[in-house]
Amino acid sequence: MTAREGMPAVDGMALRPAPPRTIEGRTVGQVEVGAVGPASPVCYAFIDREHGDDAEELARAAARVLAQSAVAEDAETSGAGAAARPGSVAFTLVACETGDWNAELSPWPEAKGAYGESFAGEGPATLAWLREACIPAIEGAGGTRPRAIVGYSLAGLFAAWAFLESGAFQGLASCSGSLWFPGWTDWARDHAAPAASVAYLSLGKKEPRVRNAQMAQVGAATEAFASALQESDAVRASAFVWNPGGHFNDPTGRLAAGIAWTVARLV
Repeated sequence: MTAREGMPAVDGMALRPAPPRTIEGRTVGQVEVGAVGPASPVCYAFIDREHGDDAEELARAAARVLAQSAVAEDAETSGAGAAARPGSVAFTLVACETGDWNAELSPWPEAKGAYGESFAGEGPATLAWLREACIPAIEGAGGTRPRAIVGYSLAGLFAAWAFLESGAFQGLASCSGSLWFPGWTDWARDHAAPAASVAYLSLGKKEPRVRNAQMAQVGAATEAFASALQESDAVRASAFVWNPGGHFNDPTGRLAAGIAWTVARLV
């Protein structure tokens, strides 16, 4: 079964991409994986097409992980919790495109990043758009489907921040998240995860070994966040995975693994 020519099913799981649409000025892509129903999880992700991100490729990769029952394999997990049988999981991926990555996904302003770049701190406005425009357009008013927010790199930072800030998401997958961001660790320490939530973090083993002193803090910052999630009574399942390689090694595969782990525990 295929939704569109050139978009094959993955091990029997149908993929149904919808045409991109504009929701209050932002382009949004939607891909349904498997037999999606009213109780199926929805994953919201921010992507950057200029860097090669593609919603259909990401959905296909996550479906492959689920279909092969590879969720959380070879992962360093803590309190992993029960997961649905991977082959039975269906979900919707909603990919929201960004214009200015550094501006729209930074939770607060920062004049000088790890490599001298500036961040406008428009994350609160992006989160407001997500909650007030995007989610109602996707799920309908008062939607009750299990909901996750996921992201890679700076989108991983935004996802982690939005997860703690809003209480609107029951799941998080932050992969190679930019948790080196100034002020993150102190801010996160003062904010609690949503009740009965699940959270997945991953990082490349080489990422903390870079010469840039600020960027090198990502290892300690991610480990601190992972420990806080593990110890939180609000988090019913968490995982922290060390992947081989650096920041740019297989971002699609890493994020797909995070999505698969998360949706399998939101069913």
